[in-house]
Amino acid sequence: MKQLNLEKTHQNLNDDMLVELSKTELFQGLDVSAVEDMLVSMSLPLKVFERQEIILHQGDYSPGIGLILSGSCVIEQVDVWGNRQLINTFDKGKLFSEVFAIIGDQPLKVSVVAGAQGCRCIFLPVEELLANADLPSRTIVLSNLMRLLSRRNLMLTQKIELLSERTTKRKLLRYFSMLSEASQSTEITLPFSRQELADYLCVDRSAMTKELFALHHDGQIHISGRKVKLNV
Repeated sequence: MKQLNLEKTHQNLNDDMLVELSKTELFQGLDVSAVEDMLVSMSLPLKVFERQEIILHQGDYSPGIGLILSGSCVIEQVDVWGNRQLINTFDKGKLFSEVFAIIGDQPLKVSVVAGAQGCRCIFLPVEELLANADLPSRTIVLSNLMRLLSRRNLMLTQKIELLSERTTKRKLLRYFSMLSEASQSTEITLPFSRQELADYLCVDRSAMTKELFALHHDGQIHISGRKVKLNV
């Protein structure tokens, strides 16, 4: 196996990690050797972050397309008064800051923070990743990236629809409906804590909690911890 150019790390990307990378959406359609051939010439600092440690600050410039090797990250935005809005969370194998990395000359409008289990990630340099785009492997990666960007755009559209709901109750029901449709089940698991859910929906936590209890009491949902059953 070729030695990947990793800086500031005590653990290189090994066979198992390359297998995992080949299973990510970005490298879907490539075998392990093709992934290795793409990465071997790149400078890929392996970054390790503890829980709630800031990976990228709002206003920073993205050093590349972030790819999570383990753990998770939270995308959030904080205004000048310190009010926090949780945009989304991403876990192993997912990308982050890809739009700003591709644009290149625009600072981040959000912060990226390590999740509850910390985060290990690499930043893929856009120019090197997409160089020689006429090669089959690069064409596959470019196609995957376009599909991922399209899905991210759809996700943001859904977030706008969610936030357009006028009441906390309607936001909750719309969000539960979205999760149900995505999982094709009336039994869903919330990816957020109560505070994170309130931040995601841009509502007051106390008011949201009251609405959750009311929905539970009225029989529209059954909620236990992060488990929610929709009674439809």
